[in-house]
Amino acid sequence: MKVEEKALVLDFLPRGRSSDYKTEPLAQLLGKEFFTLLEVVARAGIELKSLDEVYVGKDDRPAIDYIKRRIAHKDLTNNSLNELDRAIEKIIAENEARFVEFYNTHQFRCLFFLYIIDCDNTAIFLLKKITYSFKAVFK
Repeated sequence: MKVEEKALVLDFLPRGRSSDYKTEPLAQLLGKEFFTLLEVVARAGIELKSLDEVYVGKDDRPAIDYIKRRIAHKDLTNNSLNELDRAIEKIIAENEARFVEFYNTHQFRCLFFLYIIDCDNTAIFLLKKITYSFKAVFK
């Protein structure tokens, strides 16, 4: 099974959610390879900022204690929702050649997903965001 190696921080909650019983430093991340949305627990004393890149692979993670769970788009905080566009644009700008090749070889599939399927799914939502960000970066 393929896993994310690196991710961008969307939001950092030093004391966790106010509704949680246990207070632990939480962060919401967007994976750079597969655009996976993750909720992680940061190590004690670590301050994460929006759009910081952190390692989330299987080896020792210097900034992350453990991955708590995968999350859906509806579970994102307001700050994460605000940072999501910027994070996607940053990922696309850093991997320009990969996305140009993907868009050129799979343009029909992208259009199919964007215009034919109307689904409230995180994958479809992210595909739309990626395509719109891709068009904005390469205008």
